[in-house]
Amino acid sequence: MMPYKRFSFCPSSIFYRSFLFFLFFGMMFKTAQSQQNCVLTISKDTVLVGEPFELTVSLKLKGSGSKDTLSFENILKAPNRLYIKDSVDFEPFADLVLLSSDWKNLTLTEGFPLQNVTPKVQNGFSQYETTLKVAIYNPGIFTLFYPLLNGSPCQENTSVNIEVIVPPLDSIQQMAGDTLYPIKPIFAEPADWTDFMFPVYILLGLILIYLIYRYLKSNKKVQTVEEPVNIRVKTPEEIAFEKLQTLKSSDLWNRDEGKEFLARLSYIFREYLENQFNFPAVEMASPEIMDKIKLIFPENSRLVSQINHLLYLSDMVKFAKAKTNTIIPDELIEDVKRCITDTKNETK
Repeated sequence: MMPYKRFSFCPSSIFYRSFLFFLFFGMMFKTAQSQQNCVLTISKDTVLVGEPFELTVSLKLKGSGSKDTLSFENILKAPNRLYIKDSVDFEPFADLVLLSSDWKNLTLTEGFPLQNVTPKVQNGFSQYETTLKVAIYNPGIFTLFYPLLNGSPCQENTSVNIEVIVPPLDSIQQMAGDTLYPIKPIFAEPADWTDFMFPVYILLGLILIYLIYRYLKSNKKVQTVEEPVNIRVKTPEEIAFEKLQTLKSSDLWNRDEGKEFLARLSYIFREYLENQFNFPAVEMASPEIMDKIKLIFPENSRLVSQINHLLYLSDMVKFAKAKTNTIIPDELIEDVKRCITDTKNETK
């Protein structure tokens, strides 16, 4: 029978060294996981509808990070915390637009390869940083999530909030024009087959005219020419006054809370400016119209201010969804009539 021998745990044994190695490695891995490698900051906590603000993303990666891809599609899905189902005042998501970025060719809908930029390298880490200028065109409190790194969030369950507000109607007149942001930037629309329909219509019209000519020539019918009837052409202000009277007689204000009423009133006024001063006011934004008006009436600041007030009031209702319960429709129609009369008398 073999004698019993007690085994001792020698510190120099391979098992002891392996245990210490895995313990140390686990602690280092846990520490590396807990380090924050992405920071998202905003330049403002509260902005007006359409007011630009900046989002700064700072990303720290181990190694070069040249094979990684950063995506900002989460920002486009920013939920509105004030939205309630069937709400008429708030939309469920942010109407967010990227205005500019210091990284070339960066978009919010596609992933951006980090190999396209040069990072700051220090102590084995690569530091990437970019600033996006964006704007939100609907009111609410929106949660902006961190960007995605290779399809996964840079920071789990992390976000920042921003409040987008609409100024009250009674304060719009006291606000300077450069503090209002109701208009979205204009982007070029990609061409499609409908853009070529106009020349097709011209060609079909020419073919139709040719067929009619051949038909008349083959039948040798004598065409009688009637004398034109002298018809009095209405002036731009007469056309505008008739349309304003029709709008005043309608029940449109009570049926749709005034939004369609104000849209039609704005169209009538812009159409009058287009017919009276021969520039495409119906298709132009309010700032562009005001540039024309200032050239037409350089010495009448009162009239310029009156036109500017009417244009910005209609823009705020259309784009910012402002409340209309403080507006008296009959008084607003009379304001438009007075403005039309003043512009007519000023151009005589």
